[in-house]
Amino acid sequence: MKVLVTGASGFLGSWVVRALLGAGDEARVLARKTSRLEALAGLPVDLREGDVLDPRSVARAVKGVDAVVHLAGLHALRRRDRDALFRVNVEGTRNVLQAAAARGVRAIHTSTIGAIGLTDGPIVLDETARLAPERAAQYPYAASKLAAEAIADGLARAGADVVVLNPGLLLGPGDLRRSSTRFIHAFLEQQAPFFPAGGTSFGDVRGVAAMYPVALRKARCGERYILAGLNRTYRELFELIARAAGRPRAWPLPSWVATWWGLASDAAGLFAQHPFEEFSLGTVAYSTRFNYCDSSKANAELGYAAGDFEALVRETVADLLGASPRARALTRRASETNA
Repeated sequence: MKVLVTGASGFLGSWVVRALLGAGDEARVLARKTSRLEALAGLPVDLREGDVLDPRSVARAVKGVDAVVHLAGLHALRRRDRDALFRVNVEGTRNVLQAAAARGVRAIHTSTIGAIGLTDGPIVLDETARLAPERAAQYPYAASKLAAEAIADGLARAGADVVVLNPGLLLGPGDLRRSSTRFIHAFLEQQAPFFPAGGTSFGDVRGVAAMYPVALRKARCGERYILAGLNRTYRELFELIARAAGRPRAWPLPSWVATWWGLASDAAGLFAQHPFEEFSLGTVAYSTRFNYCDSSKANAELGYAAGDFEALVRETVADLLGASPRARALTRRASETNA
């Protein structure tokens, strides 16, 4: 099967390309001229220049393929990025899924568990849940992904072959841009020695990626599948990170402090860019609540297995330490102090 992949240079995207190649598929990659392609180095891909915001380049890339995997998107947390989020994540999705529908090929759309919903307590949700409008107004990234899902749903109801996958917060090796593991990297670099009050549903990037070739063949049209299932609080996560890195424990960040910090960050961002803009009210709205999810449907229909959380955290920390001389030095210093 020849598969067009958008967003292939990202953390999940590069692992999806590997999974497709491992399944015997051919991978055609749509990438912008300015895209960094280090994550795809050495992989036998058919590279096509284009942009999901350019319908003509998308249509050219879709020509001749048997399926499309749409992973391209913007994950931005700054207040100033709201318009860009909706442009890339909604209009880009529309361009890709409509091009696939016009060719009559299956499309896998990558969403997020953020579109499943946020709760004030540790309540586990499944694919029948949707992010509530009041929560969406607080968290623009998830709102943009939910709007993109609406496009996928509409096309599926109109007869297009579209499947939606909802990955959790991904951990594992190979996050070259620190897109998903940035908060762990920040802790290891002693930039953010704290954790928020909520929790989320994690996934191993390799196990999640392995489901894409399976979903191309087995997933039911018009359905959503959650690929996560490792439900943990941030406290539990950061205790494991500290243990794996041989560091002192992170300290809890009270929600009221986080809210005031996010408010101040957003206010300052109205006037100038600053280093803490990603700590926005949107970030606070997500990280102080729970995004626990049930992956039973993907387990039963696709053979998905969430894996071992502790082992996953250890591998993630080891990978980040290996890629960061400063983090390694800080860990060595901590171990010498504790000796």
